[in-house]
Amino acid sequence: MFKLGEIVWRSILPRIISVLFAGLWSLAPLGLTIGASPSQASSPQDEGYEYIVDAEDGTLYFAKVETKIAGTVVIKMRVINDPDTEDKDYTMIKAFKCRERLVKGDGQWNPVKKSSVGAYMLDFGC
Repeated sequence: MFKLGEIVWRSILPRIISVLFAGLWSLAPLGLTIGASPSQASSPQDEGYEYIVDAEDGTLYFAKVETKIAGTVVIKMRVINDPDTEDKDYTMIKAFKCRERLVKGDGQWNPVKKSSVGAYMLDFGC
């Protein structure tokens, strides 16, 4: 014999299931859109980066200033679609001396080459 609670539950359960399925189907297009490009879960602009330049090989460079102190600027770069690396979307941080046009690399300050990505970053940050 059914108890009163079981009878009520059995009569409500089909309605709950139909509402849940209707809700899930309404979210299906959103899920397909998000699932289509999992590597681009967030765009650089959404994270505060600004477009800087794209290289001849198709690599895209975005940047944002992390800090600026006494003529030295620290820039966080987001690199996308770099054919020279396995990781096609990565970030790196570089320090630049604005007046001297130097970049910190390998533990020492080096001149920034003209027409290089570093020159674009230096112009952006300084």
